[in-house]
Amino acid sequence: MPKGFKRANSGHPGNHKAKAAKLAKDVAPPSEPEFDIDVEKGLRRVVPYWFTHRTMAKGRWCKRELFEVFCKEFQDQSPDYYRRAITAGKISVNNEKASLNYVIRNGDLISHSTHRHEPPVSSAEIKIVFRDENTLIVDKPPSIPYVFLIPLTAINRIDRLTSGILLLALNKETAAKISGELANHAVAKTYLTRVKGQFPDGQKSCTEPILVTSSKLGVNTVNRAEGRPCETDFTFVSYNSVSDTSVVEARPKTGRTHQIRVHLQFLGHPIANDPLYCNKEFWGDGLGKGGVEDPAAVLERIKAAKMSFFADDSILTSNNNEDDNNDGTTELSKVDRSKLKSKTEESFATSLNSTKSVSNDKESEFKPGDVRDTELRNESESILNSDIKRSISTPEHEIKTKGINESPINLIPSSITGNTLNSDDFPCQECLANRTDPLKTQLHIYLHSWKYSGDGWAYETEMPVWAHAEYIE
Repeated sequence: MPKGFKRANSGHPGNHKAKAAKLAKDVAPPSEPEFDIDVEKGLRRVVPYWFTHRTMAKGRWCKRELFEVFCKEFQDQSPDYYRRAITAGKISVNNEKASLNYVIRNGDLISHSTHRHEPPVSSAEIKIVFRDENTLIVDKPPSIPYVFLIPLTAINRIDRLTSGILLLALNKETAAKISGELANHAVAKTYLTRVKGQFPDGQKSCTEPILVTSSKLGVNTVNRAEGRPCETDFTFVSYNSVSDTSVVEARPKTGRTHQIRVHLQFLGHPIANDPLYCNKEFWGDGLGKGGVEDPAAVLERIKAAKMSFFADDSILTSNNNEDDNNDGTTELSKVDRSKLKSKTEESFATSLNSTKSVSNDKESEFKPGDVRDTELRNESESILNSDIKRSISTPEHEIKTKGINESPINLIPSSITGNTLNSDDFPCQECLANRTDPLKTQLHIYLHSWKYSGDGWAYETEMPVWAHAEYIE
């Protein structure tokens, strides 16, 4: 074991913190991403790269063998995968290669290096809605996941497949002010959506409580017994008889996970191209109108579909990122670091074939000034949702940004670590697979963050093309 990595004999927490800090110092800074632009298909691709997930050993892992812990704690991969990963050194302890039967001890740093293949995203321009010395407001295209942007401070976040207003603060004071308004429900938010069927004329309010039925699958349902109170107001805009869809304005009064999507489903008018809540395979012919009697059966069908589409998450992915979160946006001011740390530890071992936007089972908020990496490829997140992960990345191969057709604002994460698969004894299955590009229809849902307004400020984007009455996809 290298100098400075001597195991502490004492169980005092301070020793473990000191050790963790020492181990973290050995982590090299991340390198920039390499990407290319497919002009014909309108896609931006990130070159596959190595990413290292790191976490300190949990108490329940102690005195258990490394191989056994991964097999039982992280069942998204097969035992054969973990056997090969440990043998090849892709799973390590205290930055050193470990044996299959290594007994985990308190204070161990567990690392898992995975070769990430991010799905292609739209190469559309990220338009600036407003900018001054305090704020930067952008109109985020659909398909682009939200990531943490140093030195910007996030105020809200919208899901990967959702488009529209993204609020970014250029200093902590502005972030605190606007985040406070969001937390106190002093910000008016208006979304545009296109739903299935002819929505009733006028205004309609839904106050059904929503429960996170499965945080791992990213599924939420109306549950009057256990759900959290929430409210969304809807206003009919137009109806298209050819597509049998309606354009509706949505104004969420609260910010629950998938709130707009779940309330529309409950009312019998799910978002027309929502791969989760407008899916008869999952919800039956009624599409969840009025609620579901057997949520467990729904979860089983979604889980089966997740495995079926494991190789093509673009079909069933919404954020991870969300995103994919609540009503399509998430206020960021209150999330407890310990909860985020817990989520990281629960799923840091996962690796391939899924996409994130960002969400969690509560109102996802951050303390202004917090900066965390967002993990964009993690199988444990939902097929239509995503969780915030904090990870330390280490470059195994330095790469440089090509700079082809770069947008004014780069939303690709800084936790890029390399792009070459150099382990013959540990081949990446994704590298060997022949994946098809997503269709344009799979890069968005009909949900757009249109207007935000607060104390002395208001922002509005252009209407998306699908929000016009005559639109037919």
